Amino acid sequence: MNKSLFIILMISISFNSFAQTEKGKILVSGDTDLSFTSVTADRDNQQVNNSLKVNQLSINPSISYFVIDKLALGLSVNIEDSKIDNYESNSLLIGPSLRYYVGSNSTKPFFIADFLFGNQSDNSNSSTDKTKVSGWDVGAGVAVFINHYASLDVSLGYGTFTFKNDNNDKTKAYGLDVSIGFSLFF
Repeated sequence: MNKSLFIILMISISFNSFAQTEKGKILVSGDTDLSFTSVTADRDNQQVNNSLKVNQLSINPSISYFVIDKLALGLSVNIEDSKIDNYESNSLLIGPSLRYYVGSNSTKPFFIADFLFGNQSDNSNSSTDKTKVSGWDVGAGVAVFINHYASLDVSLGYGTFTFKNDNNDKTKAYGLDVSIGFSLFF
């Protein structure tokens, strides 16, 4: 009797897990990046520093709509705090995003892409500078569905961002990041 009940329960969970990424569903997700990154930067195609060590905390909420099965288009926000020695940077970026899921099991790989733009405030010693930021981020990950409405997401991404100050000086930065977060499906 217990074995039959277990089999019925597993079949029920399997059928329910297929419906999270169907057309018409809403995806609300958020992840955090806590990274210790080595970043290579260049300013106007001249290398600034071979390698900078950056401690960074980032919170990334987003809301998306599944326009077709497995493909969600939405809006992402990136709130970030970075520190390099005496230098501190805070930014708020916003922009469109897309997420595409592969497979129909309770563990689903996904691909993600974001284009973000916004502002950054840089504080060093006693001065504060404002910078305009734009860039993109692409990545892949896996969503492990905890139940019909929630998943634990782990992803690896690569991004590049351009920073432009009031003097029209441009700095580009690029690097890898690892993200862990949750997604809710309605």
